[in-house]
Amino acid sequence: MNNPSLVETIRERIKNLTRDRNRYLHPDDQARLSWAREAKTIEELPEIYRGFFDTLPEKDKEPFPYSVISPTFKGFLQPENEKLICRVGECLCVLEQKNGKLTARRYPHSEIYLIETGTILLYSWFAVHGTDSAGGTAPTTIKFNSITEHLYAPFVEWFRGSIQPAGKNAKPAAEASPFADLADVNFKFMNFALKTISPGEPVLQVLLQPEIRKTAFAFLGCTLARRIAPAHLAILTERDLVLIRDDPSQRERSKTPYGGIWNYIPLRKIQSVALAPGEDGRTELSVHLPDDRRVDLSYAETKRPEAEKLRRRILENNRG
Repeated sequence: MNNPSLVETIRERIKNLTRDRNRYLHPDDQARLSWAREAKTIEELPEIYRGFFDTLPEKDKEPFPYSVISPTFKGFLQPENEKLICRVGECLCVLEQKNGKLTARRYPHSEIYLIETGTILLYSWFAVHGTDSAGGTAPTTIKFNSITEHLYAPFVEWFRGSIQPAGKNAKPAAEASPFADLADVNFKFMNFALKTISPGEPVLQVLLQPEIRKTAFAFLGCTLARRIAPAHLAILTERDLVLIRDDPSQRERSKTPYGGIWNYIPLRKIQSVALAPGEDGRTELSVHLPDDRRVDLSYAETKRPEAEKLRRRILENNRG
């Protein structure tokens, strides 16, 4: 072993194995590296995050802020920087680690106009749209393995629970579920709605639009149709507008698309709502938000009266 070049070659190979060790893990172990995790004490945090928590006012240190770390590694979908999200006082804070440096963004609750969550098979995300304390308006998206989706639910619950009713108070919730009628039409969306809206929470309107399809080819009794708008569900409460929809990017298949995408929009943050004719006889409902953000929903012509009712109710209830 006196050959210097051979020694250097061996050292380099060992270095590469250490650097890329995740590549050689068992697939199950590699998948676990993409799981988000809760940090319950400052001692459970990687060293790079501790300075941020040390500088917090004493009133925000105890109890320790609810914190979730979403790691990154090269084997999961695409490289993502490690991020930590926590709730400090009335702010959502997102810390991002990149090249050994830490950046922090604070989103005051009052400045958040949209939270989006999505779950498609093992891929999930949590996105915050709003203005941070430094005046930045770029959204922040955290991606993670769906196994740990439940760790992000408390952030949504806090966000929705802290929204004050914007306008007319809803009537007391009826004994029957407002989503019972969905069972025979779209069982998946009924379950999503029950998961999203707490029992007893007043609901002003529920509007389901099944997938819209257009005939692409017809010959000798054989008809092929393509999807032109995914299925979606609008739930209007006294505080917010909750939109649940299928993923429009999924390839068309005979079965219902996997997973779903959720938008949570405080009524007070809705600047305007418009209803206009769309292509192929559809009706387009556009919800206008800050930062020139817009959420569009396509409805079949038969749903136009209900879409107009939804538009009117949003406007009635987004003013104090």
